[in-house]
Amino acid sequence: MSRIRQIKNRIQSIEQIGKIVDAMEVVALTRLKRVEKHAANLQFYFQHLVSLMRVISGNINYTAHPLLAKKKGGPGIVKIVAFSSDRGLCGGFNNAVISEFWRLMRELKDRAAKDIEVVSFGKKFLRIVRAGRQKVNFVNALSSHEPKSEIFNGLEEVAQSIFYDYVHSGLTEAYLIYNQFKAKSAGRAYVFKLLPFDLDTEEKNKASLDYIYEPAAEELLEELFFHYIVNNLHFALLQSWASEELTRMIAMKQASDSVSEEVGKLNINYHKARQASITQELIEVVNAQGQN
Repeated sequence: MSRIRQIKNRIQSIEQIGKIVDAMEVVALTRLKRVEKHAANLQFYFQHLVSLMRVISGNINYTAHPLLAKKKGGPGIVKIVAFSSDRGLCGGFNNAVISEFWRLMRELKDRAAKDIEVVSFGKKFLRIVRAGRQKVNFVNALSSHEPKSEIFNGLEEVAQSIFYDYVHSGLTEAYLIYNQFKAKSAGRAYVFKLLPFDLDTEEKNKASLDYIYEPAAEELLEELFFHYIVNNLHFALLQSWASEELTRMIAMKQASDSVSEEVGKLNINYHKARQASITQELIEVVNAQGQN
């Protein structure tokens, strides 16, 4: 009887875990739909923003403008913004970002970058990278547990820092590392080169139109350029959030399937043990009657 009781208790505990896993899967799906909608709207806005920047850049001295001109020499100061999660239970989501981060670090060191500054969004990335053997220069760390207004304000401060350092300081390159969102499948970590802004010459010439600008084209482009940086950060954040929830949903679905499989096996063992117990009791009864 003790074995039957142990199996039954194990079944009950695993079923309780299954209920928690199912609830987490539903929560992840709800969050995913909300974030996916915001990301789609932002992407539509972003496409028009880049198109407008191409039009304006066609009416100014493209190579002389400090925001668009390619800086000479090797990489000076390089800034990396990496997006991870604050929570676990999301499969290989964080490991993919960390793997791409170390690959990019090796590449930049091979190119003799003067200094590499890192901004971490998400506690997992910060904790794991700091625990590594290599020393990393973290200049800022943000968390997704803050209210959304504070999160986006923090991203805007990062954008201002990147914008100022690129125009007035020694920043030569900036990169974003985040998980791309792929519908119905786990995404992959993606390294996006934020700066320098690479405006294709052929596309620029196609977009060149003779407009009269107020304020001046250079001033307007500078304002749009800042919005370009901010929106790239926001888009990377939303992509990362959507990918995180999708990965968590897939992980919870796999966990739910494992729970069902394990409960099925335990139910078989439970019925076998119960049948063996009943058979043993019948044998004992028959033997007792034979002795009498």
